[in-house]
Amino acid sequence: MKTSLRRILIFPCLCSISFYLGSELVGKTEASFSSTFHLDNVEISAAYVFPATIKSLDKDAVKLRDNAFQQYDKIINTSSKGSIDELTASLENISLSEDELNTNLESLSSIKEVMLKYYNLMPEDEHSYDYVLQGNKQVQNTYKEVESKIDFEKIASIKLNIKEQIMVLENQEANTENSKQNKEDLKNQKTTGTNTVDSKAKDEVTENEKQTIKNSNK
Repeated sequence: MKTSLRRILIFPCLCSISFYLGSELVGKTEASFSSTFHLDNVEISAAYVFPATIKSLDKDAVKLRDNAFQQYDKIINTSSKGSIDELTASLENISLSEDELNTNLESLSSIKEVMLKYYNLMPEDEHSYDYVLQGNKQVQNTYKEVESKIDFEKIASIKLNIKEQIMVLENQEANTENSKQNKEDLKNQKTTGTNTVDSKAKDEVTENEKQTIKNSNK
């Protein structure tokens, strides 16, 4: 009976000691393994860089690249021909695409910086972090693809061409309106001149008739 009682008392004690030692061991391991830094108020910890996180960042970078290319292609394929209203609408669409393009580039740049930070946190000669090395390489290459294709000078040139075409059309429209007005004025002048001649002729006929009547009365 005494032996059983001793076993019952000893077992909880052993469990408590085991739990305590386990918690101490985990705490020390986490403290030694986890190094952190802050990027734009977002805490990044090397202890939580899982392959799924790196893969997700890589996928997001590809999506942003593809969307940036789509917006860029929209802009450079914009026609500089059309009516004033059509060209004005084209400029508005370019502005919208350009805003979205810039947003994509900013987000892609942020991902590039985050991946670089993860890469710099990777322990030396740590083969278990090869996925960080590959992820960083892929994101950096994705960013370089965007840099090599997006040409903001070309975008500015397209916008300038459209604006110049709008000015040309506006000048043509103004000249056409002036020409119509000049023709209308000339027509009015001719009509006024004809009416004046007719009035004079009538006056002369009336005067001649008066003179004829006067002579006949004599």
